[in-house]
Amino acid sequence: MEVPPVCPICGKEGQNARLIGSASYCNAAGAPSGGSVWCEAVCTDCDVDLRFTSKKGVPSVWYLIAPEKSQLLRLLSNDEVEAITNKMQRYKAIGAKWNALLLRRRPGDEIWRYQFNDKHTGITVVRNGLPIACFNTIGSL
Repeated sequence: MEVPPVCPICGKEGQNARLIGSASYCNAAGAPSGGSVWCEAVCTDCDVDLRFTSKKGVPSVWYLIAPEKSQLLRLLSNDEVEAITNKMQRYKAIGAKWNALLLRRRPGDEIWRYQFNDKHTGITVVRNGLPIACFNTIGSL
C-alpha cells in the first residue's frame, strides 16, 4: 500500500488494508494515461471503515466511508429506526446490511437521515456530531 491507512478520527493506523478496485485510463490515441486504485481499511479503535482513492497517480487521504456533515438532514426517532428495522428484516441481504449499520452504534450515537444524492436519502450513524457509517438503497428510505 503506497499510503498507510490513517484514521481521520483518532489518527491511529488502520488495519486490514486491501485493494478493492483499480482502473487504467487511455488517452484519445489509445496510449496509457494513468490509472486509479481504491483501497479500504478499518480502524478497530473507532469501529469505522476507511477508503483511499488514488486517481492518475495522485493519492488522496484516507477518509470515512460515510456522508459529510453537510449532508445530514435530521435525527431519526427510535420509533422511526424501529419501523425501518421491521421493514428491512423482510429482505435477507439488505436486512443484514441494515443490521450491520445498527451494530456500529455505541452509547450516545445517533441515527440520522442524510441526502444521498439529488433525489434520494440514506441513513447514517452519527458519533459526536460526525457521520461514521452509512446505509443506502436504490431509492429513499
